[in-house]
Amino acid sequence: GFTENVGFEFNPILSGPLLMHLANGSDIITVEQLKSLTVVLGFDADDDQQYIDRFWRVVERLTSSQRHLMLRLITTLTRIPITVQTQFEIKIDKYAEESPDSVLPTASTCFNKLHWPCYSTDDIAYAKLCFAVENCHSLDLT
Repeated sequence: GFTENVGFEFNPILSGPLLMHLANGSDIITVEQLKSLTVVLGFDADDDQQYIDRFWRVVERLTSSQRHLMLRLITTLTRIPITVQTQFEIKIDKYAEESPDSVLPTASTCFNKLHWPCYSTDDIAYAKLCFAVENCHSLDLT
């Protein structure tokens, strides 16, 4: 039925799992993939590098499920898309807040952008990001 609907002939190489992968992308999200897709905005390269480094240390601590949830928080997607014509990016910008340890990171999903506060410790940053990704249901697409 699928091959008839999309208008191409059956090919034994195009299995169901392969078609699903081509349409949906991989269900594995690595830190290296995320780093390669990420653009950092609004942080001073000298003064703020510690906050970007902290973000990546926190992301490395996340489980695979939490990385999927983080991607969903930022983009509403649960998989990194396989792009052909456009470049898919995730942006991280500085969330300027007088008391950064008291706020959660937020996102602008239309722009694939995470607003990252300048947390004072890795543990605080990890706790805040985990809470945000595990409890953000405003764009629940399931």
